[in-house]
Amino acid sequence: MVQTRSTKKKSLHGNELRGADGNQDKPSPPHTSSKRVPVPQRVNANDGQRAWEVQTRPPPTALHMYVYIAMAAFMAGLLTPQCTHRLLQYTGYSTSKQYTEHSKSKGYRSMQERGNDRNLEGVCNQELLSQVLHEEFVQGLNIVCILPGVRLTLFQGASQSTKRTLVMKDKSPSWGDVRQNLVNELHLRPAGPLDQPWALFTTRGERIVGEKDIVDQTQELSLMNTLMDEQVLVICNGGVWVWPGVRVGYERAVDLYSIMPGQPVTSAKMTRKKTTVTLQTLSLQPLILSVKGFLSEEECNHVQEKAEPHVRYSGVSHMDKDVGKPASEWRTSQSTFLSASKDEMMIDLERRTASLTRISRTHQEDLQVLRYELGQKYSAHTDYFDARNYQKDPYTLSLIENGRRNRLATVFWYLSDVDQGGETEFPRANGAPQPRDFDTCGNGLKVKPERGKVIIFYSLHPDGEGDPLSLHAACPVKKGIKWAANKWVWNAPMSFIQDE
Repeated sequence: MVQTRSTKKKSLHGNELRGADGNQDKPSPPHTSSKRVPVPQRVNANDGQRAWEVQTRPPPTALHMYVYIAMAAFMAGLLTPQCTHRLLQYTGYSTSKQYTEHSKSKGYRSMQERGNDRNLEGVCNQELLSQVLHEEFVQGLNIVCILPGVRLTLFQGASQSTKRTLVMKDKSPSWGDVRQNLVNELHLRPAGPLDQPWALFTTRGERIVGEKDIVDQTQELSLMNTLMDEQVLVICNGGVWVWPGVRVGYERAVDLYSIMPGQPVTSAKMTRKKTTVTLQTLSLQPLILSVKGFLSEEECNHVQEKAEPHVRYSGVSHMDKDVGKPASEWRTSQSTFLSASKDEMMIDLERRTASLTRISRTHQEDLQVLRYELGQKYSAHTDYFDARNYQKDPYTLSLIENGRRNRLATVFWYLSDVDQGGETEFPRANGAPQPRDFDTCGNGLKVKPERGKVIIFYSLHPDGEGDPLSLHAACPVKKGIKWAANKWVWNAPMSFIQDE
């Protein structure tokens, strides 16, 4: 079964919905239109499928591009000096030196020029590679290193063992050339009706360009300069950022923003503060990450107080084989859904969650708040929807577009400590077999509740395929009360939350 809001029909913000997560009205579809290619700034923000604020550098004009071509032709002996002089006069520059100086003042440089003054040894940035490479193959995740020359060093499956280098024939290739080489060498399949298009990211999770993005001539050089500047890049085959786990125990510093840069401060209670947290890998199979101190005492209290008057016994989304069974067979906790609405603290938390995952608020569901009293639990389940299990449920199939959209990750907030019990267990961690008993907390990986801590566990692989190892359970509370909450993050924009 998959956790759900309720078995009742209500509107989007009524907090109880029929069967699967969603609302009675048809959700807004993902953004499928082609996009112009942005160049990332080094700041966080939310914008559509990108989790970062972006800007486009002033690109060279089409005439600039023609001059580059003409100069190359001249060097090859295809243009005479007289023809070159006339072409420069046509563009407003009397000499090639004047045009070159103007181009450099704007920061437009060819790939060959950019390679002449950096990384002459042709060695990938080892520090950046150490942040993304794994010993084992990772489904749907690829690493690319672009070196002067131009050489592409590829790590299929983000694995150190799959390294190979490709030397491109063109020393100043276009994005189309690079793109085609990536497709051929990494076997990137075109997005079908049940797939999200692949995308290229920085090692910090900033989206650069994707399979379906349109790159025109005015953006070409700017995009290629960005790829060369970054050098080490991450390809997520499912088109949405997934943090590379690297290895169990690996820690990375991540900058978070309570209020994203560029967003207005509308109240004295709101502060535009940047914090840095440590993201620790707890497991690679499934991918589980942990952050301590993500929530303050005040924020934990605020969420509990807002939810307490509304908590009711929880429902589940029934698979075809379980229709008609009571939810209490699997789940005995109490829960409610909270909309951030005009609550400034809740909006801040949603933005901070978007900053943590590098995925926009528009991909989030409303916050589900949970209360587990003595003996209450939730049997082992997954959070993603396997379309094969909902063939008799047209609403769920419509919500997930037959599998094209799905819950990518769960950001689980611990709002209280628990005296005894109440752990979150992952019975299939490290590739363990399917448990025979879904009701017993056994020997799987257990995460103890700790007030203010959050964990991120991914329900989908980076290529968008469901990960059955993400099976998890809420162990019974043996002493005390457990307060928790979760944010489900989808792999496409949904209609639950509309960003400002």
